[in-house]
Amino acid sequence: MTYLLKHIDGITSFVNGHQSQREDVRGRLTDAIVYLCLLWGMVDNPIYPGHSEHYYNRQKEDKL
Repeated sequence: MTYLLKHIDGITSFVNGHQSQREDVRGRLTDAIVYLCLLWGMVDNPIYPGHSEHYYNRQKEDKL
C-alpha cells in the first residue's frame, strides 16, 4: 500500500503542475495500475490468504 500511495502522490503532483520528478508520470501510472490489479486479486480471492490455490491442493495430495 505504501508504494501505491507514493505513486499516487507523484501523479497528484504532476496533475497540479509539478514537472520535475525523478520518474516519468507514465511509469508512475503503470506502477499504480499494477499495484491496484494485485490488490484486486487479493480481494477477489480471500479463500487462500498468503498462499495460492495450487499450494493448498498440493497439501491435500501430500496427506493422501
